[in-house]
Amino acid sequence: MFSRIRYSSFFAAFLVVLTVTAWLVFLPIQFGGATAYVIVNGNSMEPTYQMGDLVITRREASYAKGDIVTYLNSDIGQNVIHRIIDERSGKYVLQGDNNFWVDNETPRIESVIGKAWIHIPGLGIWLARLQTPLGLSLLSGLIFFIILSMYAFREKDLRKRIRKLFSGARLAKISIDFSPGEVSMKQIGRQLEIFIFVLVIFFAASLLLAFVSFGEDEFLDKKIDSEFLHVGLFSYSASSLPGVYDPGSPETGDPIFLKTTCLVTFRYDYRLAGEALSDLRGTISLHAEARDTNGWRRTFPLVDDISFDGTTTFVQADVNPCQILSALRQAEEKTELWRAGYMVDIVPEVVISGQKVDGSPMETSFSPVLTFMLDDYQMYVQSESAEENDPLSPFKAESQAVSSQVPNLIQFPGFAITVSVARIMALFGLLFSLILGCFLGYQVFLVLQHDPTVAVSLRYGSLLVEVAQVSFNVRSREIIVSSFDDLVKLAERNATVIMHLRHPERDEFLVEGSNMVYRFDIARRKEINTNERA
Repeated sequence: MFSRIRYSSFFAAFLVVLTVTAWLVFLPIQFGGATAYVIVNGNSMEPTYQMGDLVITRREASYAKGDIVTYLNSDIGQNVIHRIIDERSGKYVLQGDNNFWVDNETPRIESVIGKAWIHIPGLGIWLARLQTPLGLSLLSGLIFFIILSMYAFREKDLRKRIRKLFSGARLAKISIDFSPGEVSMKQIGRQLEIFIFVLVIFFAASLLLAFVSFGEDEFLDKKIDSEFLHVGLFSYSASSLPGVYDPGSPETGDPIFLKTTCLVTFRYDYRLAGEALSDLRGTISLHAEARDTNGWRRTFPLVDDISFDGTTTFVQADVNPCQILSALRQAEEKTELWRAGYMVDIVPEVVISGQKVDGSPMETSFSPVLTFMLDDYQMYVQSESAEENDPLSPFKAESQAVSSQVPNLIQFPGFAITVSVARIMALFGLLFSLILGCFLGYQVFLVLQHDPTVAVSLRYGSLLVEVAQVSFNVRSREIIVSSFDDLVKLAERNATVIMHLRHPERDEFLVEGSNMVYRFDIARRKEINTNERA
């Protein structure tokens, strides 16, 4: 069992590793790290984030829909933290949770600072008062310095501590030989403490690197956007009584007067334009849907699914608006809810599948809507606003990611290594630490078998004081204790140290009490002196 000073070596080593790890993890981008500190300044992300909150972001290899990210908005010249709502052509569409509009800027992955990682409510207010988000990095560096100072300079006299630290290492020659010789028991314990401290740091760093590297994928799927465009065209025609339309019959875009005709032929043409798409096949269907402003709907099937191959197809059907209106009026009689008119949507639905450039499957769909207003006299196309596209010529741009395998990287300040290299380094470090630890333990075991006093120095070196002689009459008031552990208990009870006297054939350990002295002896193994034999 190690003494408290040995446990402090383990604790100090792990604390150093954790501190360095925290420094690397939270190192700001300005210093080569992957972390950014964002203070929320606005209400666009409420209720997720409030003004004055601190959000810590981390740079990622890729981002997905729903992620909250930070990017530099070039229009306002400030960092903006919003949520990704879509990805188009390799650019991210963002919107604040409390906004009804999307951001005017669509950054690429290179422009994204990082993804929201840690949220600390209200802390940004205090950091703002410090006038620097980098205060966290400076604070962590200060903590690291304090921890090392507490370990290396526990004694008040710093020069004495440094001198003792290096003198102990010099006398023992930084070797694995822990035989006391001329080296004091404190120096033996100090030397082993240094070895344990360094070994634990190396082992903990290797273990941490293994945990990180084996928790990451060795390769990442790099997304390349494969873009394609859905293009549609609505058209319709009908016969009519003479004298109503200049051409003699209504053309696409003209109103349909129900007193002149009740049969309209609708046609929808579809084309898919894309990059390196192959083996395309799909289905196309058509239906009409009447709806009211209160959300009520009724569907009228026109054409069931028709299969097609390639990138172009069309669907055509005859629609009787008079029959649709009659069905709606019958529904009014049953509900006793009367309406002057209804909206009627002509909806084609295209579902198409194929292969992308990397051979992976691709599936997409397109369902544009052409809306008419229908009343007792006419059916006409609902006029579009100036900002919307022509409803007769709908289109939709779409992109799908194509995967490409690239080595995954682990970022360090100023450099990065691949996951595979990190795994090799971690395994080598763990193996080296275990071998060195076993070797060190075996050497200590051999020394303990040779000299039992070394075990005392290793366990209780901080309580021992080397003395040459004592000034009190030991024989007149001494008590011999049965074990060294009992002597340690007596030293702690009397708040004193354990004095160590060296004799040719034994080591004597003394603890002075109020009216007596407690003693425990450890016999030395006899060694043959070659000079005396001669």
